[in-house]
Amino acid sequence: MQLAGFRLTLHKWPVIMTLVTLLILTSLGFWQLSRAELKLSIQTLLFERLSQPEQALTPSLLDEDVRFRKVAATGKFVSQRQYLLDNRLHKGQPGYWVITPFTLANGSTILINRGWVAQGQDRSILPKLDVRKAKIIVHGTLSEQPGKLFELKDIAVANDAPWPRVIRNIDVKTISNQLGRPVSRYMLHLNAEEELVYLQNWTPVAVGPEKSRGYAVQWFSMAFVVLLIFIGLNCRRIESDPVQDRVR
Repeated sequence: MQLAGFRLTLHKWPVIMTLVTLLILTSLGFWQLSRAELKLSIQTLLFERLSQPEQALTPSLLDEDVRFRKVAATGKFVSQRQYLLDNRLHKGQPGYWVITPFTLANGSTILINRGWVAQGQDRSILPKLDVRKAKIIVHGTLSEQPGKLFELKDIAVANDAPWPRVIRNIDVKTISNQLGRPVSRYMLHLNAEEELVYLQNWTPVAVGPEKSRGYAVQWFSMAFVVLLIFIGLNCRRIESDPVQDRVR
C-alpha cells in the first residue's frame, strides 16, 4: 500500500494483533465513558433529591428508587435486636455504626443507622446501646445498604449469638432471617440532630464522573500510541530512482 511517498507493508499476524489491541483499548475507553455518564446521573439525582422537601416514609415508597430522599418515619425501634457494623472509622479511630431495625406502622422493617460509637480497648466489651421503645417519628436520609468490606470468607453470625451482634457487612437476607421478618434493601441514616443519634459521620456521596473520564482519555491515548507504533514499524519512505529521475 502506497500513500504520499510512503509504503505501508501489512503482514497478517502483526495486523491482527494490532487490531485486537486497538479493539480492547477503545472498548475500555468507551466503557469508562459509560461509567462517567452513570456517575453523572447519580450525582444529578443526589443534588435533586437533597433539595426536595422531606416526605413521609411509607411501605409503598420503599418499593421505589428512594436513594438520597429525606424522609420522616413513624414506628418503633426493635430495641432487643441491634447490630454493630464493624470497622467504621472516625478520624482514624476504630468503631461501629449502630444499626437498629425500625418497624413501620404496617409491620415493614427498615434498618436505621443511628451513628458511630467508639470501639473500646477490649473488643469483647461492647458499647451499651440505649433506644426508646415507644412509638416515635425519626428523620433522616435514605440510601442503599453500605458497600461490603473485603472478607477472606463469609463470617456467619450464629442465630443464638447475644445482642447486640457485631457484623462486618450488611446482608439483608441474613438479617431478615435473624429478625424473622423481611427487611428493606434501603437504610435510613438519622439526621445528626436527632435525639437518639450517636455521632453521625455518614454523608450522602455520589462519585463524580471526572475520574472515569480521565481513565477514558488514557485508554484512547494508549490506542493512539499503539496505532502510531504500528505505522512507524511498518511504514517506509519510497526511495526515488536516480536513473528514472534523469530520464524524466
